[in-house]
Amino acid sequence: MSNTPRHFARLRTRESASLVFANGETIACVVHDFSKKGLKLQALDRGAAAHIATSHRQDEAVTVKFLAELGERYRPLQGKLTHQSAADFGIYLLEDMPAEVFQAMAQARVKLPQNGHADDVLLPEESQAILRDCINLFRIFLGQAWQTLLEDIKWKIAEQDTDHLPLADHSRYLNGLTDMQIRIDEISQRHFDMLIERMYKIGEIKENASPQSGDELSILDEDSFEDWLNISALFNRINVDNRSAMYQFAQRFSRLNAVPIGPHNDPFGPQAVCLTFQDTLRELDFNNDMRAILYRQFGKALQADYGKLYEQLNQLLAPLKPVQPSRLRDTGDARDRIGASGNDRSAAEHPHSEAAVEATPDSVAKQTSKLADIAERLFALYPPLGGSSGIRGETTAVDSSPPPTGEAGASAADHGALNMASYLQQLHLILERISDRSTPLTQVSVAAHSGDGEVNRIDGLLALLGAKQTATSETSLSERLDRSLAQPEFAAELALPLRQQLGAMASLLSHALAEHGNQSDIELLLKKLEQPIYDLALRGEAPARLENHPLGRLIDLVDRFAIVADDNGHFHDPQFRELVGSIIDKGISQRNVDANSLETTCAALDKLLKFPVRARTQKIAGYQEINETRGWIRDNNRRVVEELNRQLASRVIAKVIPRLLELGWQHWLVLVKLRGDTAEWVQSWRLLADLLTIVEQTPTAAADNATSPLLDAFEARLATVIVDRRQLAELMQELADYVRAPNQAERVKIPEGWLSPPEGALPRDETLAGQLRVGDWWDIEQDGKPVPMQLIWLSQARARVCFVNRSATSKLDLTLNELAERMRRDQAKPGEDRDLPLLERSEYGAIDAMYRHLAQQANQDPITNLPNRKSLVRLVGHGAHFHGVSSFCVLSFEPYRIIFDHCGAEAGEDLTRTLAVMAQRSLGANDRLAMLSEGSFAAFLPGLDLDAARELTTRLSRNFDGYHFQHDSENFSIQTFFGVASYRSGVIDPDEALRRAASACEVARSIGPGTIQVYADSDNLIQDRETMDNWAGQIDQMLSGDRLFLRCQKIVPLQEPDALPLYEVLLGVLDENGVEAVSPQPFVLAVERWQRAHDLDLWVVNGMLDWIRRNRVDFDRTGGFSVNLSAQSLANADLLAVLHRELAVGDLPCDRITFEITETATLQSHAVAQDFMRQIRRYGCRFSLDDFGSGNASFGYLRSLHTDTLKIDGAFVKDMVDDPQLQAMVKSMNEIGHALGMKTVAEFVASPEILAMVREIGVDYGQGYEIEKPIKINQLIVKT
Repeated sequence: MSNTPRHFARLRTRESASLVFANGETIACVVHDFSKKGLKLQALDRGAAAHIATSHRQDEAVTVKFLAELGERYRPLQGKLTHQSAADFGIYLLEDMPAEVFQAMAQARVKLPQNGHADDVLLPEESQAILRDCINLFRIFLGQAWQTLLEDIKWKIAEQDTDHLPLADHSRYLNGLTDMQIRIDEISQRHFDMLIERMYKIGEIKENASPQSGDELSILDEDSFEDWLNISALFNRINVDNRSAMYQFAQRFSRLNAVPIGPHNDPFGPQAVCLTFQDTLRELDFNNDMRAILYRQFGKALQADYGKLYEQLNQLLAPLKPVQPSRLRDTGDARDRIGASGNDRSAAEHPHSEAAVEATPDSVAKQTSKLADIAERLFALYPPLGGSSGIRGETTAVDSSPPPTGEAGASAADHGALNMASYLQQLHLILERISDRSTPLTQVSVAAHSGDGEVNRIDGLLALLGAKQTATSETSLSERLDRSLAQPEFAAELALPLRQQLGAMASLLSHALAEHGNQSDIELLLKKLEQPIYDLALRGEAPARLENHPLGRLIDLVDRFAIVADDNGHFHDPQFRELVGSIIDKGISQRNVDANSLETTCAALDKLLKFPVRARTQKIAGYQEINETRGWIRDNNRRVVEELNRQLASRVIAKVIPRLLELGWQHWLVLVKLRGDTAEWVQSWRLLADLLTIVEQTPTAAADNATSPLLDAFEARLATVIVDRRQLAELMQELADYVRAPNQAERVKIPEGWLSPPEGALPRDETLAGQLRVGDWWDIEQDGKPVPMQLIWLSQARARVCFVNRSATSKLDLTLNELAERMRRDQAKPGEDRDLPLLERSEYGAIDAMYRHLAQQANQDPITNLPNRKSLVRLVGHGAHFHGVSSFCVLSFEPYRIIFDHCGAEAGEDLTRTLAVMAQRSLGANDRLAMLSEGSFAAFLPGLDLDAARELTTRLSRNFDGYHFQHDSENFSIQTFFGVASYRSGVIDPDEALRRAASACEVARSIGPGTIQVYADSDNLIQDRETMDNWAGQIDQMLSGDRLFLRCQKIVPLQEPDALPLYEVLLGVLDENGVEAVSPQPFVLAVERWQRAHDLDLWVVNGMLDWIRRNRVDFDRTGGFSVNLSAQSLANADLLAVLHRELAVGDLPCDRITFEITETATLQSHAVAQDFMRQIRRYGCRFSLDDFGSGNASFGYLRSLHTDTLKIDGAFVKDMVDDPQLQAMVKSMNEIGHALGMKTVAEFVASPEILAMVREIGVDYGQGYEIEKPIKINQLIVKT
């Protein structure tokens, strides 16, 4: 018998076979046991076998033939005799047993009697042998991986390759590699030993293994978390590539121990190998970036052979059936359990899951399992794209950390500190006081009030609200608090400053919650933070800006997790949602005992976001590449079609040619164009030209011989694009037939434009095209509801766009016209900037809501909710769609005042609402009705000339005929009076047209009830139009002559008396004699009407800059100049070029030159305005937002403009003394400007009372006739 030790597991079986010696002698046997390298046979006839065996020697060549089913299926095995006894023969196989034979032999094991044991339980020696074989294979596999890594290290050292690391790290990296090379045998052996130790500890339950409070957070807060993500990306990629084989192995390897095997605790798996490799590198001097490079190199070595390793392991374990969870038993010591016999297994169920029983080497961090689980979850959700391993150094991670905010943050860099909480409190107080006319709004101050009650604990507040709040409640705590604060009995329990602060916070948080939809996962996570935030406020610990507090940052972090959720706010993976929720819960629960718990929570969530952010960035890049490629294909397809049209249009050609193009040749030309193969492009067109020439000429023998290579050339090319071989053969036959008999070919005349490209040049909305910017967020209706989507791609021709949702899981491709159509249907509109923190967006939303409430009160009649006079005039004046002739109609009713005085205000208001409804019924869908004053309405009738307006007014009058107002027992007959006046946009001011209609109405009142009076001086309108036309012919002469001059108007500081005054530069116009100054308004209207505003602005700007240069000393005695620019000028290249040229000289004090842009102009051309401001701001110039309040821009929109000054529209200022609502509007606008870090200017300060009021409100500057009327700019020299 041989003494050679066995190196492979030998498995028991019983299969019939014959042992054939070289001389032909044969012994009938059964296979007793087997391995991949050998067999043990037992003779059936022991006597005959003993006689034959005496004549044969060891190492003799033999053949093993299988009988029965195996003999029919598999060829004999060749081997040599290693030992023999009376009836037993040991055979060593010359080649490894084929896998299919080994598998069949293993399946035959189940036929063996097991002495009462289950038929799939190994004998002890079998278990030990299999385990030994597995370890041997594993050792070889690891040795090869380490050898590959060593070769790579040697090459890096020799070539001084530092893998693009920073220069400061080069020496450290190369020294570390050299150290690793020297110690490679020691390190690789320790790596293997640690893995074997890990294997023997599978299922070991350690004492005190229960997680400590806060473990999860402490893990995520470790600096090594990035290192964990790098290594986890490596083993998760290998897991994905070998998932099926790993699963088969785990199911069978579990037979060797009493615990389930999975990716986390597979002793031969990628996770164990990679994490142990990570641990072996800890004592080497490498930083994260360096380790990431080594992980990548080691990963490549592993990936090359891991599939083969599992294939071999599964062959060794083929005799084992997959484990059933209920069959797993616990046996005590793990080292004894692995490889032990199934006879010794306990009957007790193992109570622990895979995660619970997994253990790691002692030198690895205690929380390996949890970190690996988190990393695996991230990898499963966001695997690297394009085959990248996702390891740092191969794919750069996107830094998802939010930009700094607050007093020194980026958001305040241009405008100073923004105390939004204080401003929200101010607005709340303004709203409370609007109806209280006894208290001037200028005296409102948050700090000036105190309350009767006090609540300083969150449980006290919840008690007042009536019930405890949970994160799953449908109504949020903020919504309940917001409603309760409006109730006097509730508010009485709170001190006024606290009530104001809670009200501001409730408004802020309500907007934040509302953004994410009812009962979405994001909303439920945000609700977890409500109580801690209010608790902070009640204890007086709330910061001036909530986003500066960890709770505020948590709100913004939770919002950013929308990139892992669908459009309804539900996480794509519920387990990931639970992970985020558990981290937040842990941080909140420990905030009172651990001062850093919330900071730790923020850090944890921020790190979790890195994978999703990186994945979204990669997805968007992929979408952009796809859209750009499609555009490239369309462009090349169009070029091919254009060339075909050019060559073939109007020609009479064989009918087979269009068929040839349709079936494949046109597509072939497109592909050649895409490939950029110039030579083939020329050759392909030459082939087509040759074909056309052949079919047009008379056939000859020479021509017939020449056609064969031509047809071959066509067939060779068409075969690469036509996949239907039958179709190709038919086409080639047609071509051959027509080429051989061209005179018999059916012919057709090709019309002009016979081929149309897949899509012609797309018409586009030029205004919309100029406003689009990649990165902007839009609200686009999807399935009947608005979905936030980001513009990620805009074609070079600006004719196509692509949007994606927040998670980048769905995209929307539109032409520009399709987008414009959606906008017209109110299915798409610019939305909030979702890249801004949620709290900042919520601040804007809360302020917008209150500001719009104030604006509504200032612009609407409170009884009818109709627009008031100011609102109607503004609507008509800014309505670019109101072209041509229109009309105004004023309606007056009597005895309106008598009813108010006699029947009371309630009856008077009922009458007012009834009259409004009756008037509205007679008006068209596009007509606008407004409330002017007591008993008077105005209607704007777009598109109706005086005749049509009179006809409509007549119908309106009939509608009121015989109307009586009944109140109690009294009955009042309502009398009507009407005045009508014509209006033309750009010719007459809407306020003037409305004044004329009101004058006509007064004339009607003097005539009698039911009278319709048209404005008598109709010649005025004709005169206005003629004046406009006259100016049109003089514009160029005026700009080049001496009738224009510069004026300026003083803008005085109201809060800082010692500050220098500013001056707005204005246009002056002289009469025809060049002597007297006349109103510039008609000339300006003509310039705007004839689209020459940019020329006029250029004249004013040049004049202003020239004056500054010539009068620098006088200019330096002022605070600076400002000049107004029209919307046309913002997009004018000539004006921009002049500004670049003049400002670049460097001799102008640019920091004291301000360009005023109206709110309406920025709304019409937001992107153009931003681009203009960005370019000119480089020189240090400033910008002012003019006529603020006229366009109802949102707070977030204003914030994005980054202007330095805000000028409050004079329409609100001039009548504010006697109107509390206008006072509230002016105060609100002033607060908005200050909240944005702007200086504020009140226009139209026309009286001492207005001046005193705006000063008291806190407006920074005043401008108007009360301060100074405009003067010629040269007079400024004398004044200064």
